[in-house]
Amino acid sequence: SPHARAWVDALGGTAESGGFPYGGMVSFRIATRTPLESEGDAEKAHATAETFLTSLRLFTLAESLGGVESLAELPSLMTHGSIPPAERAALGIGEDLIRLSCGVEDGEDLVRDIEQALQIAVYGAAVTTKTNGVAKTNGVNGFHGFAVEGDETPPLVG
Repeated sequence: SPHARAWVDALGGTAESGGFPYGGMVSFRIATRTPLESEGDAEKAHATAETFLTSLRLFTLAESLGGVESLAELPSLMTHGSIPPAERAALGIGEDLIRLSCGVEDGEDLVRDIEQALQIAVYGAAVTTKTNGVAKTNGVNGFHGFAVEGDETPPLVG
């Protein structure tokens, strides 16, 4: 969809930076560890992903039903839930992988919805400004996530 393409372009994700190439569906993980930690807490990552998904207002939590509405899913529990965890991990489908399918809703509304859900999932608080106080940050290899302006915390998406 053109809305998903606009969101991917705005983020500037790359495969090298843990981002995502665009193929009609947006897939990402929310960073739950600092850049200095080699491994994150899998339970925390899963809980953060679930909080993000339940905080979305415009995306429906569902597997693709062939409609035109925006959908969100946690593949480890939904589309790939019947695959053993070790096989899912080998395929790169962790407990924290989130997939979004952007539909026909207004693109700016979808971006704002994603931003506010990220804010809740990571910081536990909703943001009410038009831009949600969130600015993208770019590192050497491209997109490294969202960070609140003036905040020294790690990026939200990585």
